[in-house]
Amino acid sequence: MAKRSLTVQERIEDIMIRSNLSEQIVRQVFKAGSESVADSLRKGEKAMIPGVCSIRPIFKRKVTKSGDTKSVLDARCDPLLSLSTRLEDIETLNGVEEEQEFEVGIRIVQLESLV
Repeated sequence: MAKRSLTVQERIEDIMIRSNLSEQIVRQVFKAGSESVADSLRKGEKAMIPGVCSIRPIFKRKVTKSGDTKSVLDARCDPLLSLSTRLEDIETLNGVEEEQEFEVGIRIVQLESLV
């Protein structure tokens, strides 16, 4: 069974401790970073979060309730090599059983007309 992830508040507090920055500054940086990434994706650009990941925009077709299709912007996130390298020596996760559930990269969409 996988461990729970940190809440947003817990992540902010962790960064506050590591950086010695105030909560207000950490929240401002997160907000500005989120806005910057969204702006890049809207322009069709790949967005980088230094030391963490790259996010690239993907356009997909979506079926609306009326049965029409429309293009929607989605994104794919890939860890950067610098992050992957920092995790290479980890063989198990703390507090997680050996047999872990692996996420399947398939999104299932249920159409109202089929329900």
